[in-house]
Amino acid sequence: MDKLDYCSLGAADTVTGSKHLFSFNHFNLLVDCGLFQGEDEKLHSNSKPDSRLLKVNAILLTHAHLDHCGYLPALYKYGLSAPIYCTEETKKIAIEIMLDSAKILEHKRKVRGGEILYDQNEVSKVIPHFKVIQEDQIISLNKEIKCCFKGASHILGACYVELDFKGRKVSLSGDLGHFKDPLIKEPTLPSKADILFLESTYGDRLHSNKSFDEVFEPIFKKLHQELNTLIIPAFSLARSQLMMFYLFYFLKKNGSKVPVYVDSSLTRKMNDLYTDYAHKLKITKSEWIQILNRFRFVEFKSQRDKLLEQDNEEKKIILTSSGMMTGGFVSLYIDRYIESEKSAFIIVGYQADQTIGRALKDGQKEISLDGKRIYKVKAPIFDLSFFSSHADSFDLENWVQKINPQTVFLTHGSSQARQSLREKLERDREVKLLEFDEAISL
Repeated sequence: MDKLDYCSLGAADTVTGSKHLFSFNHFNLLVDCGLFQGEDEKLHSNSKPDSRLLKVNAILLTHAHLDHCGYLPALYKYGLSAPIYCTEETKKIAIEIMLDSAKILEHKRKVRGGEILYDQNEVSKVIPHFKVIQEDQIISLNKEIKCCFKGASHILGACYVELDFKGRKVSLSGDLGHFKDPLIKEPTLPSKADILFLESTYGDRLHSNKSFDEVFEPIFKKLHQELNTLIIPAFSLARSQLMMFYLFYFLKKNGSKVPVYVDSSLTRKMNDLYTDYAHKLKITKSEWIQILNRFRFVEFKSQRDKLLEQDNEEKKIILTSSGMMTGGFVSLYIDRYIESEKSAFIIVGYQADQTIGRALKDGQKEISLDGKRIYKVKAPIFDLSFFSSHADSFDLENWVQKINPQTVFLTHGSSQARQSLREKLERDREVKLLEFDEAISL
């Protein structure tokens, strides 16, 4: 008798580290292979791979966020040779994301010593195993298993996955996008499925109806009246491009010539990929290039040093990374500006526990970058973190209705988000909450 088994090795009881392991008649299939991040890493270490992950026959990659692709180099470091199926955009973005992750790990090794999970050389071992497929293309993984990638919005190249195990239909949402995102196209209409593995990141909330202009205008007025510098830490992938879109049209509408500096090498690489794949966006390539031309990109240390000068009172906006303020050039801007009442920091994304971004979001009056020096937070902090690239509970409910599965397994969410979404969905179907390393017979 055909046997379909499942086990979650990540993003079951957490929001990071996605790893969905299926076994069907001795064929082992992994959907996503992400790193645990923030508090999640304390629960489930990013250590030497579980032996089951080294026996997979194929990997499907829904998208290129680090918590979905960042663990791949660890598998190939220890000898895995399975193909990795994904869209062309996801492949190119994932390579850059993994290389950036490796650089951070190498820097930690240089500063602290000890072993690291992988380095840039080990990322290079992953690249030959990528197999690019087109959206809506049905491929056979073997004689019994078929799969199809369909657009999920969320970020450039992101997809959800529809699997067919000899007639048993299983769908995995990956990360579903915000249906009203102004840059990324809406998700493709899904097919019916027997079983759905559904992300629940925003399962307990609705997106704000406020526009960017509505919430940014009073902050911008403060820049003209009492502040010199607005600093916007943002994720290099998707969130920075979204902020550039919003800032471009806001400043254009207001006839403002305030300079906006973008200080992140990874953001520049992501911008280039958005240009290459502009046909996947809601706007045209010429519109996207026009947006890019409005910004001043920091490419040299001398440019950054000028922005960090103590006597620099130029009215300006600085877009930099990382989004949760855990590393990157934002650390330099925190060091320079967090104790200045003439500067402000704007939070525009999710902030995990135990990060500087979360501390600022929660209103802490003192922070530390290195565990030694204590900074007094004198700069105003503005929270615009309700902008998200995830579907909210309303979108998730509608999505489930379209697929009409018999059973839904909720993943990739906090306990509160998963429980809230479960209560909404279980009126019409069986809804289960996954646990880490829980073996399930489907």
